[in-house]
Amino acid sequence: MLVLLTSGMPQMVQQFGQLGLKFPGIGTSGMLQRDILNDPGSEGWIHTQLVTKIAPDLNDRFKAKYGADMDFFAFEYYNGSQVIFQAMGKVLDEKKPLTGENVRAAIFEISNFTTTPIPTKFVDNSTTAIAEYTINQMTKSQDVVLEAIPVGK
Repeated sequence: MLVLLTSGMPQMVQQFGQLGLKFPGIGTSGMLQRDILNDPGSEGWIHTQLVTKIAPDLNDRFKAKYGADMDFFAFEYYNGSQVIFQAMGKVLDEKKPLTGENVRAAIFEISNFTTTPIPTKFVDNSTTAIAEYTINQMTKSQDVVLEAIPVGK
């Protein structure tokens, strides 16, 4: 079953287990949550996972400040912020007014954000972006990589 939830995922996984459903849940990177991975109801579930390139000390700093590990959504928001900050820096370096239009244009001019935690490339001057990802399966409380998909595949 294709699953696309940003909240309530632990309850859904528990219900899968309670009902003894024999088909796996299939979804995207948002599925990888510690409480889901450790629940027997997620056994065999398959998901894509964006490959992150986070500095090793980032989670430690995050945990020191917020008292919890950095989860998938925090990684995503951090990465998105880095894209915007780089685009804003380009606009300011070029001494242009800091407007949404100029930041958007800078995103497309930069196009390939290789220094962000999730290296991302915007294609065809659109909001379509490509990034490296893996196809994973949850099994025995482990997230096992089945296949790695490089950027552009």
